Amino acid sequence: MASIYKLPVMLKRTTIILSISLLTFTVSGQSIFQKTFGTTAYEEIWGLDKTYDGGFVLGGYTGFGNAYIIKLTAIGDTSWTRDINVGGMDLIYTIQQTNDSGFIAAGRTNGFGAGGLDMLLIKLDANGNNQWTKAIGGSADETVNSIEQTLDGGFIIAGNTYSFSSGLNDFYIVKTNSIGNIVWSKSIGGVGNDNAYSIIQNTDSSYIAVGLTSSVGAGGNDLLATKFDKNGNVTWMKTYGGGGDDRANSIQQTSDGGFIISGVTNSFGAGNYDFYLIKTDSSGNPTFQKTLGGVGNEWSYCVQQTNDLGYILTGYTTSFGAGSSDYYFIKTNSIGDTTWTKTFGGSMDDYATNVKQTPDNGYAIVGYGQSFGAGSHDFYFVKTDSNGNGICNQNTTATIVNSPISTVTIPTLTISSGGTVNSVIPILNSGTIVNTLCTNVGIEIIDKENVDINFFPNPLTDYATLNFENPENRKYIFNLYNVQGQLVRKIEQVTTETIILERQNLLNGLYFFQLITGAGVEMNGKLIIE
Repeated sequence: MASIYKLPVMLKRTTIILSISLLTFTVSGQSIFQKTFGTTAYEEIWGLDKTYDGGFVLGGYTGFGNAYIIKLTAIGDTSWTRDINVGGMDLIYTIQQTNDSGFIAAGRTNGFGAGGLDMLLIKLDANGNNQWTKAIGGSADETVNSIEQTLDGGFIIAGNTYSFSSGLNDFYIVKTNSIGNIVWSKSIGGVGNDNAYSIIQNTDSSYIAVGLTSSVGAGGNDLLATKFDKNGNVTWMKTYGGGGDDRANSIQQTSDGGFIISGVTNSFGAGNYDFYLIKTDSSGNPTFQKTLGGVGNEWSYCVQQTNDLGYILTGYTTSFGAGSSDYYFIKTNSIGDTTWTKTFGGSMDDYATNVKQTPDNGYAIVGYGQSFGAGSHDFYFVKTDSNGNGICNQNTTATIVNSPISTVTIPTLTISSGGTVNSVIPILNSGTIVNTLCTNVGIEIIDKENVDINFFPNPLTDYATLNFENPENRKYIFNLYNVQGQLVRKIEQVTTETIILERQNLLNGLYFFQLITGAGVEMNGKLIIE
């Protein structure tokens, strides 16, 4: 979890059917694409999760102050979008698919609740319909930065509170039941700022939250990690850092029962701020520490352990890349040594906020930027292969790695509790503008005999008819790609068994097509235009 800083084609049946034996194409290997999503205004994305159908769900907000959620297929096509408003500024910072195939999104709102800003929880069903929406907080300001569904079907939430703080902001940890009502809450802090940016439930049902503290530690801000039992009682607390500013933005439990933490530091490293990577054992004792970056600013928002037991980190860099800020994407081995480093972006500012490894062993990276899209900032989605390759807008760069020794302290902070819950029915709208920057849908040509595709004529000159079986009237999407992997024609909501494709502005050459359902690619083939 990341932290916050913040064609018209006619469909009909035809009696002219010609069976032509062609090469068939299967989608294999790894899909690669880059897309932007948004409006003509401003959008930021912070939340990303893989979905049970192989796709993705994205969560963020628009410049109109509305929560913005997009459901995508495995190849980045839009299934649905939701623009959600509950009466004020409604911002989403985290999202997860739930056990019922729905979604939980969380952030902050000033549209309703107990105070100025309240924690905002939105529960949607699998189709993006609202099930419940709630605000949690007190008389001042609260924000959610991280949420995770718990083993009992409820939710664990991490953020910050001013209403129940000991000084400025405090860690604010809230456990709810499955409908968003509070089971217990804890605020943890001292006289300074103490902000929680990421929380997870561990395999033993306990919890660990990370963020920053200026109340205790070795420097201006230190990385703060706090472990709780399942009832919210603190079992241990540790700070990590040096004489400057250090903070954690992401944590994940690792396969050995320890933890991997990423964030930023200017206490150590090569430049102003560097990625800060800490591996600990199950008690929070460091087993290795790394800084990664260049001479400028590098800010890490997310870390994940990969299938090979290494780690993937993402954020942004001003030291490398094509623009003033670019996506910064680093793969390490199991002991934090760099395997490869990539940047993605254009000539302007682009910030990566979240990453997930995908079932094909590639990676999905999300964030927002100015370089591409319909508005001043758009959601920017990059899908790579297992080596971090993304076709376009990419550079491979070096990174400077150091192994610092931070000061670890065991602090004492004040613990209290509090919070009220309010409910509201939000206004839901939909729509997004999609731009495909580049794509390689992983089509591999395989020779097979006696495979008939009902397609006439091929080559196409003015129009062609594609026939296929659809006895259940399922909804298909038809995608047509050129040999560069660029999507050049798209037809949605195909429920018949025939598509008439008009040439229109298509150039001479070889094209590949796919028929896709929500379960993925069902049929594919080849078309020649001359």
